[in-house]
Amino acid sequence: MNIITVTPRGYCKGVINAINLVKQTRKENPNEKITMLGMIVHNKYVVKAFEEIGIKCIDAKNKTRLELLDEVDSGIVIITAHGASEEVTIKAKEKGLKVVDATCIDVIKTHKIVKEHIKHGDVIYIGKKTHPEAEAIVSISNKVHLISNLDDVDNLPKDLFNPLITNQTTMSLYNIEILINACLLK
Repeated sequence: MNIITVTPRGYCKGVINAINLVKQTRKENPNEKITMLGMIVHNKYVVKAFEEIGIKCIDAKNKTRLELLDEVDSGIVIITAHGASEEVTIKAKEKGLKVVDATCIDVIKTHKIVKEHIKHGDVIYIGKKTHPEAEAIVSISNKVHLISNLDDVDNLPKDLFNPLITNQTTMSLYNIEILINACLLK
């Protein structure tokens, strides 16, 4: 049998940075209550390993990050690699929590692009409706229109101004190409 390894392989830089930041946070705060606001990355083995060193993960598919924050009353809260809305950080600080932000740099770049573009037009954001990355982006402005399928494209407002199309960083171009093309034809 031949084994052929593919390069690159393994975790992306955002996941590696998030994992390292969680480890560093535990090391620097060995006795502090630490809560991850959702799965730090979509990998149950990574989450379990952190739970084994006393880092709690709260996650519920039917709750936003802002709603999950209601379950944290003290200590350190970690924003996952997927990011969170600014309201999450504000609310956490108002509750007296220390915030550690493990948001992927590519997600941060997307946030910056969206925030800049909404000054000049609308944003069509291709992403998954229940994904925390999409949740955070959509919270930026009502000028951000989330598209998850072709029906969403059909339901876009007719009066979009100077639209920019961007997408959730975890989505493959192969998976979103049909949606991009449908948006361009609209």
